[in-house]
Amino acid sequence: MPEIFGLIYIFLHQYLAPFLFVIGLLFFVYGCIEYFIIGLGGDEGRAQHGKELLLRSISWFVIAIFVYLAIVFLGYIGTLAKETTNSLRPDGGAGVELRRESKSLGVPNAPRGND
Repeated sequence: MPEIFGLIYIFLHQYLAPFLFVIGLLFFVYGCIEYFIIGLGGDEGRAQHGKELLLRSISWFVIAIFVYLAIVFLGYIGTLAKETTNSLRPDGGAGVELRRESKSLGVPNAPRGND
């Protein structure tokens, strides 16, 4: 079950947050085109629509930033929970048992003194 939460986090972090930024960027670019290029040519209705799109792009950027911060916060809380549960394990959370039998490593196929 924890793997599904990791996949959801990756989806949100890699796809949803950038998608929201892209929507804001598209509104911004289209608003700039309508306001500065088409609207200043004399079409007041298009200039007003361009202003509205620019304001809408700002709201999309703010929403995207809040969503991104929420995703990062949830990821941080998840790593804290994982560290807490791993630190409660007797082996320190690594799941590896170390055995030290000698102070030096054996070299395979090396000649020994007087055999």
